[in-house]
Amino acid sequence: MPQVIVGTFTLNDTEAYEAVSKALSVGFTGAHCDVNYKNTAGCGKALKEAFDNGLKREDFFLMASVTGFHWVDSEFNGTCGDSPACETRTQIEQTFQQLPVDYLDHFFLHMPPEEVMGASSCTKVDDPAKTCQEIMEQWKEMEKWVKSGKIKSLGISNFCPDCFTCLDYSQMTVKPVLNQNEMHVGWGKEILDIGTYNRKRGIVPQAYSPFAGRDHWSDPSVLSSPVLKRIGAAHNKSTASVALKWLTDNQIPVAVQSMNPAHLAADIDLWSWKFTKAEKDELDAYRDNSTFKPSFVCTDWNITEDIAFQI
Repeated sequence: MPQVIVGTFTLNDTEAYEAVSKALSVGFTGAHCDVNYKNTAGCGKALKEAFDNGLKREDFFLMASVTGFHWVDSEFNGTCGDSPACETRTQIEQTFQQLPVDYLDHFFLHMPPEEVMGASSCTKVDDPAKTCQEIMEQWKEMEKWVKSGKIKSLGISNFCPDCFTCLDYSQMTVKPVLNQNEMHVGWGKEILDIGTYNRKRGIVPQAYSPFAGRDHWSDPSVLSSPVLKRIGAAHNKSTASVALKWLTDNQIPVAVQSMNPAHLAADIDLWSWKFTKAEKDELDAYRDNSTFKPSFVCTDWNITEDIAFQI
């Protein structure tokens, strides 16, 4: 899997086409598209052009995802009713209809079920066993696509530890290999603890919104940080490059989003230079003023407690 892939959250079809096309032009080898972003057709158009121009399918790592149960009520529930498996299957089928590929390298269960929003975790919803069952039914449907060869690997995104534990109850035959959450420099050691928690389970953490992102659109704490500016200036690099390099140096691959070719080229030029030990130690410990919130859905992040569900 590439250490840096291009993401498409918030982009429409036209923008996703432009972002993926420009990322490919500067050397990106991976992308994340999502049928629920309403831009998979744009991603597919960019990829088809690239394949037609000689890009080999095996040289590009393509990721997609399905939402948690009932997040997309109006679009899928008309035909699926209260079936998490049907809703999941329908989204996967639509993904393949819009992308010019016969397999996906990776597929995420993008978030826990809708009822977790506002409850902060899977154990704090009104009916934890029901929520856990919904997760298990979605995962089992995704496993079928792995067994068919249409999907090569599975992961989770925006899950907190207790929601993740539901997968343990599913007697899963395909284990997640990626866990995608918001992660960025400025959260100090806590973010590295998430990495350690995942790796103990054989899972690679992946960062989205590496510049303080999704819940901090107006928060400039990363890109305007005096600490990152100083370290960047010492290497003739931008604060964005410092933020991304800190993640990849800590073995956390990232998803970036841009339609600027110069920025995209800089985003994958993270290995031609090195932090000093003092710089790395300072960045590891650095705390900014943004709230520690790796998931916009699931905000209770207890990673030390054993969690049990009454299943």
